[in-house]
Amino acid sequence: TEDVVLVGPAGPPIAGRDAVRNALFVSPRWQQDVEEILNDVTVEVLGETAIVVRNSSVTAAATFGRGALPPVRLTGRTISVFRHQLDGWKLARLLSLMRKRPERS
Repeated sequence: TEDVVLVGPAGPPIAGRDAVRNALFVSPRWQQDVEEILNDVTVEVLGETAIVVRNSSVTAAATFGRGALPPVRLTGRTISVFRHQLDGWKLARLLSLMRKRPERS
């Protein structure tokens, strides 16, 4: 949607369609390979709004700037709110509650 907002596990929220597109596709500050395992997904449709809650485990290998970081395992929920518009369902809000999983010893 025009007023989309992404709230990630770190950093400030990204607000507005142009800002989100720029952050994800035009000039991303990172490159990543992600493998995601979904454990549970719930979808609630309330009229023109749909709420999707995903419980998942994610392994992400990210490259920031010049150096590569080792893979990081995240676990937790993401909550997405979609709004029905004339041309289909559009993402309106995304909240990531993912956190780094503690390493086992």
